[in-house]
Amino acid sequence: MTNLVFLSFSVTKSIIFKKIFKYVQSTSFAPHYSERKKSFESQLLNVQEKVIGISWGRVILGLCIAFLFYYSLQLPLLWLLTVSMLVLYFYLVSIHEKYNYQKTLLKNLIDVNDWEIKALQDDHSAFADGSEFMDGQHPFALDLDIFGTGSLYQRINRTSTEPGKERLAHILSTPLDNKESIVARQQAIIELSKKLEYRQRFQAIGLTSSEKKEDQKKLLDWL
Repeated sequence: MTNLVFLSFSVTKSIIFKKIFKYVQSTSFAPHYSERKKSFESQLLNVQEKVIGISWGRVILGLCIAFLFYYSLQLPLLWLLTVSMLVLYFYLVSIHEKYNYQKTLLKNLIDVNDWEIKALQDDHSAFADGSEFMDGQHPFALDLDIFGTGSLYQRINRTSTEPGKERLAHILSTPLDNKESIVARQQAIIELSKKLEYRQRFQAIGLTSSEKKEDQKKLLDWL
């Protein structure tokens, strides 16, 4: 009987939690992710046009350098012009890399806002659910649906790296035990909640990283 009551209580808590979370997401305070997505899509088109233009410029400049190099063997004075064009070519290479990074960042920002739009429709499949952190011996993680499909972890997870995912799992499974720490964390959450641009850009930059947990371990071992 006790187990049945406990199970019923746990299920009730889970249902209430999901309804509250869904209500908060659907309020008028939710950011206008659709508008942001359209804005980033427009910026992406602009950057892609620049990338194409620079690519053609590199091709044309490369052909000119090859032409000048051939004739500079006969006319030494052309060496100065050839070197100048080489400098310009490498400058275009650096600009091309810069715009390619911007293109990747904008694609990530589009994805980030697309995921948020789906999350408002109760689709959190784009976010990791933290199943790997489930522990049957944990005092409350299973009862409160901390990890797994549709869990608290999946609903608030906006991490982009392996260390970030582990940190979030630790925060959710290890409650703070003093008032000062709790208040400090609440204040940090309130401050970040007002900085949508900062949060999304931070997340998008993190998505450009291909760092794995093993890479960090190798670096620490090397040090």
